Amino acid sequence: MANYRDYLLEVISGKKKGLLVFVIKLFLYLLSFIYRSLVYIRKLFYKLQFFKVAELEPKVISVGNLTTGGTGKTPVVSKLAILLQNLDLKPAIISRGYQAETKDNNPVVISDGKEIKVEVEVAGDELYMLANRLSVPIIKGKNRRRAGQKAVEEFGVQAVILDDGLQQLQIKKDLEIIVIDAMLPFGYNHLLPRGLLREPLAGLQRADLVLLNRSKFVSEERIKEIKKLIIFHSRKDLPIFKTFSRPDYLTKLNNRAEKLAIDRLSGKKVVALSGIGNPAAFRKTLEEVGAIVIEEMCYADHHFYTTADMLDIASKAQLAKADYIITTEKDGVKISPELQIELAKFDLNIYQLIIDLTIFDEDQFSKRVKTILRGGNGEEIN
Repeated sequence: MANYRDYLLEVISGKKKGLLVFVIKLFLYLLSFIYRSLVYIRKLFYKLQFFKVAELEPKVISVGNLTTGGTGKTPVVSKLAILLQNLDLKPAIISRGYQAETKDNNPVVISDGKEIKVEVEVAGDELYMLANRLSVPIIKGKNRRRAGQKAVEEFGVQAVILDDGLQQLQIKKDLEIIVIDAMLPFGYNHLLPRGLLREPLAGLQRADLVLLNRSKFVSEERIKEIKKLIIFHSRKDLPIFKTFSRPDYLTKLNNRAEKLAIDRLSGKKVVALSGIGNPAAFRKTLEEVGAIVIEEMCYADHHFYTTADMLDIASKAQLAKADYIITTEKDGVKISPELQIELAKFDLNIYQLIIDLTIFDEDQFSKRVKTILRGGNGEEIN
């Protein structure tokens, strides 16, 4: 499956050439045209009010993206939750999650803000990671309206953060934040499946704020080009903030409470282990702190690790004579103590890299959020 996915990515990115690739691209063009039509019809139905838009009592903040794959929106969700708490608002995070369906199709409480209520297999990796980080209610459900209502009824929240909410049209939003990956901003400039765009770039017109993530990994000239295209498809006064994921500290998976300094990776040979949407960004982050990536093991996004995976990882780490195996926080929650024991047999430990989101002009960003999210008396939240 991974080889099939990688091959398609090489086709749509233009890396593959030849007659067969040409035929595949023509077929993908046809499918993307059908997809575009469905996206347009769905939006039209909402515009004509064939589909109803629900209004929730709390403020609704949407964090989403235009493309599939990892743009880095999960750290944005985490940052916003903390910001709202600092504004004395009680937030909750609601998300469709990965493999969100449950037997009764009802919303599931991942965390009540005090303790995690389900296993990682039920929560999904990203929501479980957020539940570990934050003291806010987190609810998962295919129907975000029902999930939002559950957050209000059970926890009395004052603000709802809608994770992956850009294409979610069934709820009225007070603030729409679009996260764009500066390394691959527009999904090869084609809609799915010819490219990675989930909707046309005209979707930028719905944005109140744009966060240009991983901006440190591209040149300032490229940043200017991306901003110019964003403004072309939206409006001149759209606020655009540069962000990047900053390495914060390391922890051993078998001792997550102990924080280890990042500088211990400087000059060390590491195996980069990830199952995320953008593994290239993870590798660049490791190299940025001085690590020497001698082996890169990339699994599919949301991959759940097995004993066979651990044996493969251990074998390659030993063969490469690696000093460390480093994985992401998102992957770390899926490597159980039992799997860690398998690695320990080879005298190996996995460390996870904990990152924090840095927003350039963060004060201005916070001010923009507060200005848009006004209190009931119409005055800015202090």
